[in-house]
Amino acid sequence: YTLGELSMYQGEWEEATRYLDEAVIVAQHLGADAMIREVEGLRAERDILRGEFDEAMARLEPLLETQGWEEHLNFLLPLAWAYLEVGDEEAASSAATKAAAEAAQQKSPVGQIETLRMRGIIASRQGQWQDAEDSFKQALRRSKATERSVGWGIGGNRLGANANVRPVIGSAGVNGPARKNHGR
Repeated sequence: YTLGELSMYQGEWEEATRYLDEAVIVAQHLGADAMIREVEGLRAERDILRGEFDEAMARLEPLLETQGWEEHLNFLLPLAWAYLEVGDEEAASSAATKAAAEAAQQKSPVGQIETLRMRGIIASRQGQWQDAEDSFKQALRRSKATERSVGWGIGGNRLGANANVRPVIGSAGVNGPARKNHGR
């Protein structure tokens, strides 16, 4: 799925779709629920980046029935974003809170940064400007501290058990997690 992720963040939608579709088929064949959630989280991000919010929710909702989704950081973050984009701010906030707890438990600095950014986005959509600004500033401070302490590796993995650090590309904005070249 890594090739799908890289293709997606480079705006190569067709390649990303092909790689991610193949990865989910393999994960389903293996019965690997965690990997299915991982890949479907990426596919949901792709849907959201393309403005296909209902499709993202339709992709993620069935996985809420799988065991372990509440501890899966790479599922919780796109879930929060998808909820926000379909107008369910309460569910978005709940998913972001679960993501924050999971990022803290994993001691994932980038997970904590992305969770703070998501909280800032949610607060900005709710018109809670001070909370949004505080979250974005805190994310920026942690990002700078993480960069100084460990540096950014090229080709970093997604969040979670496989890696504590992944490059954060772009800038914190109010439209969703920052990504490079959305193909727009």
